Amino acid sequence: MEDTMKALLSTAGALALIATSAAANPPTGTPAAFNNTQGPNGSAKTVTLFAEVFDYVAVWGEEDSAVLNVADVTTDSNTSGNNNDTNDARTDKALFTVTSNVTHDITLEWETWGDVNLSNPTNDFDQANYYNSAAECSIGGTIKLDPNPAPEFYNDAISGGGTGTMTHEDAAPTWAHEYGIGTEASPVHTNCPGDIAAPGTYSLDVDITVSKAGA
Repeated sequence: MEDTMKALLSTAGALALIATSAAANPPTGTPAAFNNTQGPNGSAKTVTLFAEVFDYVAVWGEEDSAVLNVADVTTDSNTSGNNNDTNDARTDKALFTVTSNVTHDITLEWETWGDVNLSNPTNDFDQANYYNSAAECSIGGTIKLDPNPAPEFYNDAISGGGTGTMTHEDAAPTWAHEYGIGTEASPVHTNCPGDIAAPGTYSLDVDITVSKAGA
């Protein structure tokens, strides 16, 4: 019985050694299913690495416009000094920058107030709400989007009208393109006491949204 047990242990040990030896030596042949091309120095294969870039749309670098010195409170925005349409100094305009790798739309939105149409008092004409918080009253006007605020003039600007929103569509992909928003103040349109623009600072917030075109 003891001899038989020794024989079994010896056989088991031998099998274990054989198994260990087999695991330590990889096969020299390659299964046909792998379809490797054999060369004098072994087999060769190519792997491909993929990197996916997603849509990127960002608006940044915003700067407020400089204070506009209104020239004449009894006139409209076409009076020099009541606008910065023809002023090529970039610091006179609000600025923002767009970075996007897709064609994109730029939408501007701002608050308006209804100015009574004197020729037809039943109709209001929406004015951009340039608001004087100290006097609690507004003057009218609108804004303009300048696609090239410096050093070009406003010859290619887009007028916002009195609707309170405008969209610049299908802008091309860009690493960092700067836009300007110009002030067109119309102090002759006012709801201040006495129907004349009160002294003080009037401000207007413009919300900027940049989105993938057609989204």
